[in-house]
Amino acid sequence: MIKLKKQHKRTVSSGLYVIEKSIDELLCLLMNRVESSTYGIIADSGIQKDAELISKIFRIKKALKEIVNKYSLTRLTLTQSQLIKSKKTTLELYAEELLPGFLEQRYGKMEIDNNTYRNDINKLINAIKSI
Repeated sequence: MIKLKKQHKRTVSSGLYVIEKSIDELLCLLMNRVESSTYGIIADSGIQKDAELISKIFRIKKALKEIVNKYSLTRLTLTQSQLIKSKKTTLELYAEELLPGFLEQRYGKMEIDNNTYRNDINKLINAIKSI
């Protein structure tokens, strides 16, 4: 095992974390074909290409694990409740930025009925808060 300085360890760990989160998201999309209201994925590569890509993703995950072990990096460990609270806060912030006051402050007056739109966004915010 190789020991990195604390500041390097933190930076490398954070970078690897971001890489793995992105890889996991890609893997989830490839394997689960998530249904979404705001985006779509057209399966254009075929089952063979998907299988090859999934195999490559697992090689990347293996390389990540080897780096973590070789350089004595620690895993970020959260409880499920910490993760849910963190995601909930992030989702609330994103949703609140869709409210008319915020949008108009940044991008100018909206040409729609603000009350209806505000109610729709507030319904979304309340659904997020219910998590």
